Amino acid sequence: GVVRWRGVATGDVVMSGVAADNVFISGVETSGIEIRELATCDVVMSAVAADDVFMSGFATNSIEIRGVATVVMSGVAADDVLMSCVETSGIEIRGRGNK
Repeated sequence: GVVRWRGVATGDVVMSGVAADNVFISGVETSGIEIRELATCDVVMSAVAADDVFMSGFATNSIEIRGVATVVMSGVAADDVLMSCVETSGIEIRGRGNK
């Protein structure tokens, strides 16, 4: 898949274990993360400090997230989006589609 990162603010981003359609991101310690044209089957973000974002189990091919502060997302499949522990506004998700 195609993964593009834009507008990443100060902080460290570590990407490891990238293979085929899998992307694993850990150690993110920044806010203002923008992900565009995400065409992968599996995204896992862990060990996020400061403004937290946890995403797992994606089964969609087009996700755009802007201005994420504190969001916990899990078990996303097809047209289903489960969001919990949302402690802030300013979340924008566009172009979510099925495979």
